[in-house]
Amino acid sequence: MKRTNLALLMVLVLVMSLFCTGCLGKNIKNAVEQAMQSNEETTETEPEETEPEESASKPVGNSPQFMTGAGIEETVLVDQGGIKITATELTYTGNRPELHLTLENNTDETLQFISGSIGYSVNAVNGYMIGSMYVNEEVLPGKISNEKVTIDYEELQLLGINEIAEIQIGFDIQNDDYDEVLVTGAKQIKTSVYDQYDLHEDTFRKAMSNETVRGELLGQDVYYSEEVVYDDGGVIVDTVLKGTNEYGDNVVYLEAYNNGSSPVNVEIGNVEIDGIVVCKSTWTSETVLPEKHVVIDIDLDDVVDYGSADIDLDSIGEIIFTVGVSDEDYDEVAKDREVVIALNENGTGSGAKADGKEVYNSHGIRIIYKGINEDSFYSEILFYVENQSGKDIEVTVDSLSVNDIMFNAFTYADVADGKTGTMTIELFETELEENDLEVSDITEVEFGCEIMDSKWNTIDKPTITVNP
Repeated sequence: MKRTNLALLMVLVLVMSLFCTGCLGKNIKNAVEQAMQSNEETTETEPEETEPEESASKPVGNSPQFMTGAGIEETVLVDQGGIKITATELTYTGNRPELHLTLENNTDETLQFISGSIGYSVNAVNGYMIGSMYVNEEVLPGKISNEKVTIDYEELQLLGINEIAEIQIGFDIQNDDYDEVLVTGAKQIKTSVYDQYDLHEDTFRKAMSNETVRGELLGQDVYYSEEVVYDDGGVIVDTVLKGTNEYGDNVVYLEAYNNGSSPVNVEIGNVEIDGIVVCKSTWTSETVLPEKHVVIDIDLDDVVDYGSADIDLDSIGEIIFTVGVSDEDYDEVAKDREVVIALNENGTGSGAKADGKEVYNSHGIRIIYKGINEDSFYSEILFYVENQSGKDIEVTVDSLSVNDIMFNAFTYADVADGKTGTMTIELFETELEENDLEVSDITEVEFGCEIMDSKWNTIDKPTITVNP
């Protein structure tokens, strides 16, 4: 048992240092500290000849036990046009699986082997799309590159995967001119436990339906639902939860399943929190292969920062966003549909504050100044735009002056009828320095703006003055 404690410590330290997507809760850190304390007390008397268990590693709390016994036979994944990719071995460093690959370039040009990038990501484990598998390797003509592709244990743990039955990996191979030489598609690698594993089991839902496990992995347990919230274009979204990651960020997780016959992109956008639209576009898009699951996360802290909104995420009552489906060329497969998450019975909260100094009020449109957010590269003059005009509107800004000195400016706000959006005017630090100005020196900001409807008809062209 003493040797097992040491192995656990090594595993926990490794996954904490390597995993960057923030899927686990703060209790993982506590587990690391406890393991360290336990290890300090036991390692001095630990006998050298004690062997670790080969079949499994100890789980954290009530999370699924991860088995490290599955291996693979050497498998040629691609052998085409002088390009050969071979999966040679599956090993484990603690709980962290590593897929060993040999990349061979027998062509007469330098090639870039890319897998798991934003532009091409078809990697999966046990029927779940995986974001942590990544390769970007240049291989010269006539050369071989031996690669190890890491699969983050914490990502597997969140998905409820406790053993690897199969891996799918694909490559986009390009030359020095960024021309595609070969797109491999997803290639399957079966492990030694493939025939005994139930690939139809929804392991994410199974793990998240356990309240104790959910609390350990996602910290603050705010919301969990298995209700179908989207069913169109062959994509079903039916598991939604909200928790906190190890950095304390509030995160919404969605599970989507592609029941169709072609790869699709599941797109999340138009994020609204307690009546304030913080993202009026696509926020994230994830590829999901046929008959595969994908778990999509929306980091609410990030999206609120992006929208420059004043929102206390610990006190919100409602989150709204859209889900849509596109094909591999990002052409629409199914229209965006709105998903509403009410975090309490009436969906009301006190987290969002669209308050400040009103600087414009006409035609059912209000513009509210809320302050200046100072940064090292640029500072943002922040506004809310409240639209009760009966029309979708767009607000564009030009002719900006600060303390009667002209500044460059281009910004716009796209606000649907009945919504409140945000608008920012950026003041770059270099331009402030050129005019011998500090943010604290600003006494007056003046700008012209044009307010138009969705057909580009002008509603108003006011000049707005702000005295910070």
